[in-house]
Amino acid sequence: MLIELQDVKKTFDEGESATHALRGISLSINKGEFVAIMGASGSGKSTLLHILSFLSRPTSGRHFFDGKDVSNFSLMDLANLRNKSVGFVFQSFNLLARATVLENVELPMLYANIRPKERRQRALIVIERLGLGHRTKHLSNQLSGGEKQRVAIARALVNQPEVIFADEPTGNLDSSSGEQLMGVLEELHGEGKTIVLITHETYTAAFAERIIHIKDGLIEADTVVEERHSIKDHKFIK
Repeated sequence: MLIELQDVKKTFDEGESATHALRGISLSINKGEFVAIMGASGSGKSTLLHILSFLSRPTSGRHFFDGKDVSNFSLMDLANLRNKSVGFVFQSFNLLARATVLENVELPMLYANIRPKERRQRALIVIERLGLGHRTKHLSNQLSGGEKQRVAIARALVNQPEVIFADEPTGNLDSSSGEQLMGVLEELHGEGKTIVLITHETYTAAFAERIIHIKDGLIEADTVVEERHSIKDHKFIK
């Protein structure tokens, strides 16, 4: 088991103004699983993502990652764990507009204090893998939406994380680019990567093996996807 939450609660503020974002979440995600988390706005899914990805700590309950109880890790320890073990893909891409594709992909390794030569070598490998070798020197604001999201995936992969969190990754893409992105995530899952997808789109969620529905800070349903969507006729990773 890679991830486990035990009765995790998250409360913002105190007293009469307290907001109970998570009211007692228990779940487990095995290494190599592809899990989608769904819920309406305000359901708690973003708060859950922040805890799962070490961006936030629970108010109470226990959070285990790869067998370690990280519930009370310091912010510095969580940041180190996040940089080492987690890759992020966001709806808004979160690329540096005036930096090249290569510079954007190198960024996580800069925080990890990896030497410049190794940074460049590792970045070029994943950029080529995602079919962006011809865009290496382009600024990110010169790319299409689909290309920007592939750069974001390259950046997420470059530190060889144990889990990739994709937060509404198709939200700013047209249908064709969105399908290509899901094809990339599908292939990464096929290679053994653990994928946690946050989405409100039923079609996108159906690429996962499991769908967890969150409502009012609680798990409403945790179901196995019987008929998964697949894009196996295409090859997006070279």
